[in-house]
Amino acid sequence: MKEIVFIVEQEEDGGFVAEAKVNENENEQIVTEGNDLDELKLMIREALECHFDNSEEMPKQVTVIM
Repeated sequence: MKEIVFIVEQEEDGGFVAEAKVNENENEQIVTEGNDLDELKLMIREALECHFDNSEEMPKQVTVIM
């Protein structure tokens, strides 16, 4: 996978939720959240590391759309 795109929405409480489709055909997603943008960035990184078994499978580029 070359790129993964996270769509970020701000919640009513001020926190942020990020969602990314991993596989269009299977509707596989990664979803994470953070209280602020700095925490969200860390949570996205952690979610990617948990989802992909090794660094070779991880996307080379992560795009975040607000």
